[in-house]
Amino acid sequence: MANEKSEEDIRQVVAEIKKLDVEVEVDLTIMNQEELQAFLDMEQESWKGGT
Repeated sequence: MANEKSEEDIRQVVAEIKKLDVEVEVDLTIMNQEELQAFLDMEQESWKGGT
């Protein structure tokens, strides 16, 4: 269900961009659990914000 919501969000963004007469290509990839954890680890290492 969350995946369907994400895809709908992407379709809405693409539709708005196309109104600007711009070509858009979207490649949607879903991370598996291992890829997600690696991404979150990199994000945490790079975090420079506050709380």
